[in-house]
This record gives sequence, structure tokens and C-alpha cells, in this order.
Amino acid sequence: MLHLLVLAVILLATFLFGTTPILLMQDTYYYPWLTTQGLVPYKDFFDHHGPLLYYLFAPFTKDLTLSSMHMAYFVVKGIILFLLTIVFARNLNRLSVFWGLLYGTLFLYAVSPNSLWYEHFITLFIVLAYMVHTTGAIGQKQELAGFLVGLATLCKPTALIFIIPFLIAYRSWRPLMVVGLVWLPILIYFLYKGALLTLIDSLFLFNLSYARFVSTGPAIDGYLWQVVMWLLIICSTMLVLRAQLKGHRLLYGLIFCSFIFVYPRFVLYNMVPLVTFVSILVGVVFYEIYRTYIVFIASILLFFPLFSLAQNVKHQYVLNHSLVPYHERESSREIIELMSSVEFKGKQIYLFSNDLEIYYLLRQKPPTYTPSKFEWITDYYKPDVKSELQKNKVPIVLIPTKRSGLACIQEC
Repeated sequence: MLHLLVLAVILLATFLFGTTPILLMQDTYYYPWLTTQGLVPYKDFFDHHGPLLYYLFAPFTKDLTLSSMHMAYFVVKGIILFLLTIVFARNLNRLSVFWGLLYGTLFLYAVSPNSLWYEHFITLFIVLAYMVHTTGAIGQKQELAGFLVGLATLCKPTALIFIIPFLIAYRSWRPLMVVGLVWLPILIYFLYKGALLTLIDSLFLFNLSYARFVSTGPAIDGYLWQVVMWLLIICSTMLVLRAQLKGHRLLYGLIFCSFIFVYPRFVLYNMVPLVTFVSILVGVVFYEIYRTYIVFIASILLFFPLFSLAQNVKHQYVLNHSLVPYHERESSREIIELMSSVEFKGKQIYLFSNDLEIYYLLRQKPPTYTPSKFEWITDYYKPDVKSELQKNKVPIVLIPTKRSGLACIQEC
């Protein structure tokens, strides 16, 4: 019976993720493609995320259809659900396996508009570290946990917060030392490339003040109330069941550490680590309180994912609010046609916008240092952009407007 239930969840996941249009963020293929053109992260283009995905995705950017990137999306989601299955199967009972997987599937679909983002890989590494911790047969747990947290920090440096629960669990500094060893060859590589100082500035100094930049930018997405609901559900569950759940302090720590990715933007795809560990908590709850508070807890925990799932379905199919992939947008085609016209052909053109896919689709390297253009952080890198444009004597700057129009500035 359990096998049939698990199969039903797998079919549900296949249907949900397989029938929803995939939205690949430009960062996941544009920046990796730049590395294949010999550009060095942080030195030749600005970004404040870790360097791992630039090189991991680089081989997948040769295909303009991005079909291999689509496959990578399904593989990553599948691995996360597979790891959840192993965690449940090795530590919980059969009923918990089903409920945990069901919630994991609904949670991941509810908070991810079929996008592949850094939090997916962070989740993969940290869930694997948690699985190593809960599996008695694997030796050298501390080193493995430190190595996996180190890989997560190579996606986003803020993932270092996950080392705290492991340091407490192992009562040792060894995992943190391993994280340092993971970063050592990375720092040496960027030192060799002459990009160490820009790496430190982009990854650490900028991120320390990132919240201040965002607070002056666009309005926070309308998901703050959902984060509050998550917090209430988690805290109430822990308070009610603290007597039964004393042996899961590491899981609690991972859940609370996951909130760092939600702040300051409060966008759904940043909640992937949070909802993944909450789904593990769901499985633990069903395991610990079997036949006790099961109806009460199930009704509380089921409300949010089903509500969010209904909202997603309404937007995707009822309101036809499917997200158009960046590389298929009409505005992108207009800019490509202009940059490919006889008037601009063969000339150096700097595109000062957030339309990163343009250079990728044209297979044309930007003429100088290039960042993503977000209004709330423009002041941070504007001096560098202006200096590089003057230094390299770039004659043309294209600035797309919000209404898909184009302003062209040509310098003598």
C-alpha cells in the first residue's frame, strides 16, 4: 500500500512540475555563458551570489533553446524529493514517508514558479548534510557536513548560517574548518585571476548592506503574510509537541536558519530551503504523534500548501498568468532586432538594462564591465560602469525603457 501511495505522490509531482511553464532566471545561463567566453566573475561582471553555479552551468549554455537547463531543473527538483524520501524511509514510519513526501511536493510547487535558483542547490546540499547526520552508517559526519555546507556557501555566502546548527550538534569546530578548506582553492583561483578584491567586495561587503539597498527599491512582494503564517505554524507546532520532539533540535535549527533567505525580498523561490525542512518536520510530527493529535495537526499543516497550490493553479490556468521565459519575451526580440540592424552591426554596444538574455541570444560579449540593472542598487556600481565605458571608449549605450521602448545614447 505504501508503494502505491509513494507512486501517487511521484505522479503528482510529475504532473505539477511537468505541466507548468519553466522560468529560467537570466542569471542561471547568462553569467555561466560569460565564463565560457573567458570572463571572470566579479572582475568582468557584477553579481553578489557565489561562483559555483557559474561554472556548474557553463556546459549547459551552448544550446540556445536551453533544453539542457530545463533538464537540470527537473533533475535538481527530483534529487531533492529523492533525498527527502531517503530521510523519511530511514528515520520514520511508513505513514510519515507518504505525508512528508506529499507536503514536500506541495510545498516546493507552491513556493517555486518553476524557476531554478540558488536556493534549490543550497537546499540539496543541506538536506544531504542532514541526511548524513541522521544516518548512523556513514563515518566522518562532521567533515561531510562541513564540506556540504561549504558547497552551499559557494552558491550564496549567507548559507554559512547553516553551520551553526551543525556546530551545536557535533560540539566541534571541525565542520567550520572544513568550510574554510572548501573556500581556500576558490580564493586562490580568484587571486590568480586578479579578482580576489572584487570577489570580497561583491560577495561580502555588498551583501552586508544588501538589505539597505533593497529597502529603497521596489515594494516587497505580497508574501510577507505567508512568512508570518509559516512562523506561527512552526512555533505553535514546536510548542505543542516539544515533549515529543526533543531529539530534533538540528531540524529546528535548520528551519530557523532558513528564514535568512526569505529576508529582505520575501519572494517565494527564496523559501525553498524553509519549506523543504518544514516538510521534514511534517513527517516527524506524523511519526511522533501518530493517532494522537493527527487530525488537528494535519488540518493546520495542510491548509497553507493547499491554499498556495490553489493560488498557483488559478494564476497558471484560470487567469492564464503563465510567466513568459525571458528569452522569449517580445521586448527582448525588439532589442535583438535593433542591435542586429545594419545601423548598429559591427559596433560596440553597451546594453544598460536587466535584459541579460540579449547578449546571450546574440552570442555577443558585453564590451566592458556589466551588472544586472536594478534601480535600487544602481548607485553601488554606477561609478565602475561609467569608468569602464570611458576607459574602453564604448560609443553606444542602449537603455530600454519600462514600456519596451528604447533610448539610444551615442557618444562622439
